[in-house]
Amino acid sequence: MSHNNEDRTLAYQLISFVFIGMLLVFFASVLVTRSIYKKIILDTQLDNMRHLAHERVYLLDGIMANVEALGRVSLDLMSNPQIISSTLEEHLKNVLLDNPTVHSICYVQDPEDGGRPQMLNTIRNSFIKREISGKDFLYYDWYQIPTISGKAGWIEPWFDGEGKGVLMVSYAMPMYQSGEITGVLRFDIELAYLQELLIHNASFRVGNSFLVSSTGTLISYQDPNLVMHQTLFSLAQEYDDPDLAVWDMPW
Repeated sequence: MSHNNEDRTLAYQLISFVFIGMLLVFFASVLVTRSIYKKIILDTQLDNMRHLAHERVYLLDGIMANVEALGRVSLDLMSNPQIISSTLEEHLKNVLLDNPTVHSICYVQDPEDGGRPQMLNTIRNSFIKREISGKDFLYYDWYQIPTISGKAGWIEPWFDGEGKGVLMVSYAMPMYQSGEITGVLRFDIELAYLQELLIHNASFRVGNSFLVSSTGTLISYQDPNLVMHQTLFSLAQEYDDPDLAVWDMPW
């Protein structure tokens, strides 16, 4: 009788050890499977975020490249003395009507001889042209940078007090006649338009995305308090993150 009890006790022990071993294997397999699936899901999400980020970068690059191309064509027309003013104005009007990305166009010719900036924009498909009085424009970046450097380029976001009173991103080009700079042609994009594309797009509801200028200034971010008030370098110093300060600027 005692022999049977010992066999039964031994059997119970063996069953218990096997059950515990199987339970441990089960929990280990669950943890390993969970870890593998978690890694797969994270990798998939990271790939999706990279794809969406590249998509937005290509979109913004395409918009800016299109504005640059429109600006170069318009600059060639304005530099051609055979083109009459009415033809030029009709061309600029069509550029504005056919390209809603371009918020406004401004040009100034022969400012030393009294030339004043001419502002062109559209409101509800109506073409509006007006002259900007005063000489304050001579000290604005959109005028000084191309006239000093002699090269076309994008200007840091600036406040357009003569227009809608909003922040603009502008592509400014020097105008030449006989090898001399005689004026500036400027194509404007409203900064809010770029912010809408990047921040408020449905694809970017998860995660943070931002846009910086060539000097590292935040010009688009989910926290509006940081926009135009912080740079990557000031944030790197504030959060003691040196990696932020060595980023390559996208513009």
